[in-house]
Order: sequence, then structure tokens, then C-alpha cells
Amino acid sequence: LLDNFPYGFLLFPMSQELHGMGISMVLLSAAVAQLVFACTSGLPEGLGCMIVENIPMLHSMAMSVNNSLAGFPDMVVPTVLMLYMTASVLTASVFLLLGHFQMDGLFMLLPRPVLMGCIGGMGVYILTAGIGAATNVQWAWTFETVMQQASQWQKVVLLGILEMTLLGLLRLCKVSGKQHLEPFVLPVFFLGLVPAAWVTLALAGISHEEAQARDWLFGDLPATEGVLAQWQHLRLDKVAWWVFPDQLLLLLGIVVFSCLHVPVNVPALGQGTRHSVDINRELTAHGIANLAAALLGTVQNYMVYSSSLLYFKCGGGSRAASGAVGVLVLGCIRYVNLVIPFLPRTLAGVLLVHLG
Repeated sequence: LLDNFPYGFLLFPMSQELHGMGISMVLLSAAVAQLVFACTSGLPEGLGCMIVENIPMLHSMAMSVNNSLAGFPDMVVPTVLMLYMTASVLTASVFLLLGHFQMDGLFMLLPRPVLMGCIGGMGVYILTAGIGAATNVQWAWTFETVMQQASQWQKVVLLGILEMTLLGLLRLCKVSGKQHLEPFVLPVFFLGLVPAAWVTLALAGISHEEAQARDWLFGDLPATEGVLAQWQHLRLDKVAWWVFPDQLLLLLGIVVFSCLHVPVNVPALGQGTRHSVDINRELTAHGIANLAAALLGTVQNYMVYSSSLLYFKCGGGSRAASGAVGVLVLGCIRYVNLVIPFLPRTLAGVLLVHLG
């Protein structure tokens, strides 16, 4: 849940009313991937996650459609949803083709400087999104936005302190020879932020409503309409098909970067868990997971390395346990809007900043 929910705020930048649906879609994508990997992957300890690196491109796609359809506001959300589903279908198709024809080495032909530059650019985007999540001021490279962010300097400074503290703890584990503790630092740190925030608010005499008004806590979210809430907004007669050609480059970018992670993450996870890995089998598993995501109307997913390794080191790894994780995430989707308003904005902010 912590790995995924912050990105739901970025799927529909055109309206805060859609943030609840965005969070539901992100969690649904993760849960679907989790269930598929538990059943089909050679690494059952692998955890499913929405493909975080695609967020900048999905965000750009949504904003582009919103601007293109400024005169047709009722067509914006159906069109964005259809584009997201199209990206998932294309990603699934490429994964399945790569797995079927055993072409696991194809994406390794891309020049390393190009990949590193693109990943670095995504890092900058996610970092600025973290600042925006913490301050409730959406980032833009304008003087007005910088001034708005400066007016929230307390939150920005707190964000910097938390990130430096986290990096310091991780570094301390390495230099002190206690690398076995390193996988536990992130979850303990992030989970600890919640009670720490509430203790601080209580000591300062700040109520829940006042903390929300001052943007220390997330505001109330619209009630989630269920696991498949997006289908209530997807009306085919309202899809602006004529904007699709303008989004072809972004769709191509989403497919390419979605497929890049399997030849990188999966061998690394196999080495960390001391399991032999068939990359083509994992490509096929990712294809099934993304096809299921597309059929359910949500975004792309993959097997995330860091959380999977932590899960394995904490004793997880059986197919039954991994399947139970997916079922539990599915069960949380309906009630996520009741939990988010009690979480500090700095939790999402430092998660995004650290990833960036």
C-alpha cells in the first residue's frame, strides 16, 4: 500500500475529485500483478507494483488530453482512461511476444546513456512531485509556483530533514557492517511517520480538521466506488479518438520503459533470493499481469525489486502468502478513502522524494 498509493494522486492531475479513483486504479494494478505473479512467476516472492517510472508519461498524457479537449470537458476522463487501457494492452502484447519468441536480450541493445538520461529525468519529475504532495502545491517550472512553494517552507524543510535522516540511517547500516538491517529501515521509517505525525499534532494542540486545513494531513477524498470505479467513468461514446495520434510517442515511451525493467529487476531479484530465473517466463508472466490490468481498466504493472527483496528477507515467498497479499490489497481498495485523510502529507512527499 505504501509503495503504491502516492502515485494515485498523479494519474488525474486535472481534478482532485478524481484522486480517489486514481489511488484505486494504482492499487488494483498492484493487486492484479501480485495475484498473477503468485500463480505464474518463477519468483513467487516477487511483489507487484504499478510501474512508477511511467508516471511522468501518464501525467503528461492526461494534461495533454485535458488541454486538447478544453472545449469538451465531459470527454476528458473517458479519453484518458481509454489511453491508459491502450497503454496497458500494448505493454501486455509486447511482453507476451518477447516471452513467446524468447527475446529477453532485445532491450539491452538500447544505449546506456540514453536510458540513464531518461531515468534521471523521471527522477527529477518524481522528486518535484514529492514536494508538491507535501505542500499541496502542484509543481511547475514557473516563478509563481516557486513562490507558492516558498510560502510552505516549513513543509519543504521538514521534507529535506526527513530525507537526509533516511539516507543517514541507510548509510549507517552500510558503514557499521549491519547490512542485514538495511531492508528494514525503509518500512519502519515510513510506517513510523504516521504515529510520529499524530503525536506531534497532539502536542501542538492541532485538531484533525485544522491539520487538514493547514495541509499537514491529506484532505477528505471522494468515496471510492469500488474496485472497478473507473468503468463508471468510461463511456465509449465520450472517447475522443481523434486525440490518440497525438499521444503515439507517449504510448511508445510507456511500452518501452515498461519492458525495460524485467531484464533488470528480475535477474537482480533472482540473485538476491538465490533462485535461478527464466527471463522469458517472467516476461510472459508480466504480459499476463498487464493484460489482466488492461481488461480491468487500469494501468501498467511490474515486479518491484526493493520491496520484493524485503518481503523475502522477512520470511515471505510462498505462493499462498503472496496470493494473500494480493487479496488483502484488493480488500483495502474499497476503504482507502477512509484511511488517506489520516495520513501526513509528508509521508507521500518523502516517499516520492526518496524514489526520485
